[in-house]
Amino acid sequence: MHNMHLFPLWLNDLERKIENLKQPDIHPEFRMFMTTASSKNFPASVLKESIKITVESSVDAKQTMLNAYQNITDEYVDACKRSGEFRKLLFGLTLFHALLIERKRFGPIGWNNGESYDFSNEDLAVTMDQLHDMMMNHDSNIEFKVLQYNTAVIN
Repeated sequence: MHNMHLFPLWLNDLERKIENLKQPDIHPEFRMFMTTASSKNFPASVLKESIKITVESSVDAKQTMLNAYQNITDEYVDACKRSGEFRKLLFGLTLFHALLIERKRFGPIGWNNGESYDFSNEDLAVTMDQLHDMMMNHDSNIEFKVLQYNTAVIN
């Protein structure tokens, strides 16, 4: 189950269901995997009974960029008709992602208006795919306003 923090009203039902799983008729190899962001609504009893794994952001912008590039294959880049331009835009996109992640460490003082902006690894992956599709399907100029809107507002 993914993004459990998005279902705060259902979390109490989840807690009851998990308590019922403690019965002896449950298979000993049964495992349930859940993902969640930090949430004050998440039941403490569920957390207590769970093995927790966290993903820490990289130490610096360079490492964040290197981590992002580990998920990009040469085949993915070379499949793009305009791979040279795509590589340059991809660099800018991963740099943007890395800087947002880095500034998050400073909390509210890292932003002009005191508000932080999330741009997760999933958002980066979606934006890379949108950029890839844009580069594949448009032989003429790149619609930077569309790309900027997708990156900054939608994702």
